[in-house]
Amino acid sequence: MTPTGQLVSRAIIVKYLCTQEVQIKGCALDTNGLRRFIAQMVQAGCRVVGLPNQPKDLKVSESLKQRTAALLQAKYTGISEAKVIDYEESLRLETRSDLSNEEYYAVQKFRIMDAYGIEDPSILTPEWVKTYSNPKEMKVFQNLRALKNDPELKMTKQSDSYPLGKDQERRDTGAILHRLHQSKYTKLKYAKDILFACGYDSPFDPKCRASTALKSSLDEQWESLSSNMRNICTQLPFPYPSHSNWNFRNRQNFVNSVLNEVLQ
Repeated sequence: MTPTGQLVSRAIIVKYLCTQEVQIKGCALDTNGLRRFIAQMVQAGCRVVGLPNQPKDLKVSESLKQRTAALLQAKYTGISEAKVIDYEESLRLETRSDLSNEEYYAVQKFRIMDAYGIEDPSILTPEWVKTYSNPKEMKVFQNLRALKNDPELKMTKQSDSYPLGKDQERRDTGAILHRLHQSKYTKLKYAKDILFACGYDSPFDPKCRASTALKSSLDEQWESLSSNMRNICTQLPFPYPSHSNWNFRNRQNFVNSVLNEVLQ
């Protein structure tokens, strides 16, 4: 996609991302990153259009599926078999833009092991990597672990305000910009407050609530939630609701959107 006016469909970009190791300034381009990337390209003068449906060539489609599967399997195997590196080495490699496949896989392996607190690298089989290396999966695990180990979020808040250890080093190197919308404490507090408003003590609360009880709880807490809605949407982030019809179903959809973003 170029500023010269060349037409590129979103589907083609997504398909390309599925088969390539795409990075921009050292950051993996996930779904949200893709949206921002496309928006920036449009602002730069590119045109992004949906191409008309074309009759599928079954042979080509099957060949593409096989090639995609082979490339992804090679990635999972590469991460599984990559060298185990420490934090200092990962930080050094992350500052470079010319990583070899082996170095890239080593960085990914470090991130996965660090996210899950894994000390035994033999756990990372290709199949395990395929299942658990998704950034969303890692984020959810870290958030649930934080809520379990720090239910009052005191340590999480302190870590946000005064980064220690690795986070302090990263901040000193300029690798992380400490912004409000990146605050782990803020996001977890939103999730915790919503769960409490719905009558649950924590994400691990086993009780089931009838819809009438849930509606009653939301009615009692909705004024507080709605007054903070714009901040919630900005900091998670997801679009601010365009409607004003806050019946029970729409309230339920909103709180589920917040919980899905943070915990699922």
